[in-house]
Amino acid sequence: MERKLVRCLALAAVLLGARAAHAQAPTSAEELRQAPVYRSLVEALSEPDRVYRLDLRDDRELTALPPEIARLVHLQELNLQDTRIAGLPAEMGRLRSLRHLSLQHLGEPLETLRALPPEIGELDQLETVNLIGLPNLDFAGTFKILARLPRLRNLPLMNNRLRTLPEEVRGLRGLEMIWLGRNPDLDLANTFTKLANLPKLRQLGLAGNRHRSLPPELGELKALRHMWLAGNRLETWRETSAPELTSLVFKDNQLTRLPASLTGQLRLESLSLATNPDLDLGHALPVLGRLEALQHLDLRDCDLSALPEDLAPLRRLKELDLRGNALPDRERLRLQKSLADTKIHF
Repeated sequence: MERKLVRCLALAAVLLGARAAHAQAPTSAEELRQAPVYRSLVEALSEPDRVYRLDLRDDRELTALPPEIARLVHLQELNLQDTRIAGLPAEMGRLRSLRHLSLQHLGEPLETLRALPPEIGELDQLETVNLIGLPNLDFAGTFKILARLPRLRNLPLMNNRLRTLPEEVRGLRGLEMIWLGRNPDLDLANTFTKLANLPKLRQLGLAGNRHRSLPPELGELKALRHMWLAGNRLETWRETSAPELTSLVFKDNQLTRLPASLTGQLRLESLSLATNPDLDLGHALPVLGRLEALQHLDLRDCDLSALPEDLAPLRRLKELDLRGNALPDRERLRLQKSLADTKIHF
């Protein structure tokens, strides 16, 4: 009787321990960030039930993932960036807890990844797939697989020599963020028309593409709220472009004048004009003054030694960033007095 009781108590302890371990699994982004990071595949496979984050980036000795990767059933974050893995095993499809997957520059410099295993489409918790720097990837086939992921929200595609997006991108209906920077030959009109089929797309990155203008098809992206246009050469802005935008980054665009048509962005709350040293701020202030929703203005590294005398157009700002400018103490005091309700960063 006593032995039976001991066995029952031992079994109960095992069950309670399993439940406790399960309860400790990260359930939020913040909890996941605080979870330990394993940096050795051998170590991770030695205690698979405790692994939530596995970071193998820059492991130049790693050329393949073994089938045993499937043992990491609690894995939520996997980073394979800059490893020499040229293909992924079908067993990846058994990582059913996976939320974030980075394949950036996978296989480089020998041979970058060409295809995803179809089993990736079974990862129904996957939210982010990083495909930066994979110019040999079959994107049509890849997007067919990604379209099966109900939780996919974030898709970085920078530096892929893209000229257009395949028709299959229309199937990514839950996508909220797509990053298409460093693809200077990208056909924007065609791209915007396809992205218009994504009803939840709120963030679009086009940094480093050296575009000089944006086509009217941008206006088809009705849900768009945030655009990153750093490192382009934009000289014009269509008044009807993405009227619901709340955040816009014009950093490093070699701007000399702010397009007057920007005043059509009636909901714009945050604007970055950083690293535009030739910007005529005297001409820009009246434009900024007509952006009635504007609260945050970034003028970092604009080679400013003083701001225009009339600062009235800036008085509704909550935050003004002037870091990286050689403003003398006297000018700083003037700005602090004139913009008393604005938080200024020097």
